[in-house]
Amino acid sequence: MKAVYFVGILNFDCFDGDDYIERAHLVRDKNGERFSDKLNFVYVILPKFKKTIEQLETNADRWLYCLKNMATLASRPVEVQGRVFEMLFKAAHINKLTKEDMETYNKSILEYADVRRCADYAMQRGRQEGVLAVAKKLNESGVAMELIASATELTAEQISHLPRD
Repeated sequence: MKAVYFVGILNFDCFDGDDYIERAHLVRDKNGERFSDKLNFVYVILPKFKKTIEQLETNADRWLYCLKNMATLASRPVEVQGRVFEMLFKAAHINKLTKEDMETYNKSILEYADVRRCADYAMQRGRQEGVLAVAKKLNESGVAMELIASATELTAEQISHLPRD
């Protein structure tokens, strides 16, 4: 079994000390031995994360800073760049929408999905029609059925049912 990590991000402090990351393991009651090296618990205590925006060095620092300060940030800080942070702030913005704005947003997402499905269907249908047209031309030209089947991924039965002019 591969190791499993549970990561809990806490907005309260329940551990002694100044560390903002605490690691824990399950221990058996009867003998106090570790239950498994494969089950790991990591707790991130946001109130203990004290770095300022100028002190951020790693992406982990940037994530913790954003999570701790998201409610008070008006926009994404220049120090927090990258697609993943862009997505985080977009999700946070969506989460702040009013009920009416959320309904409009969800409706637009559904409409986009409908349009996307229609476009995908039309493209697939066009592809299928193109394959059939090529297979028909090859069949009319006397190309061997096995070659047509190999090139178009149609079955011999499908090729034999193609209309001939």
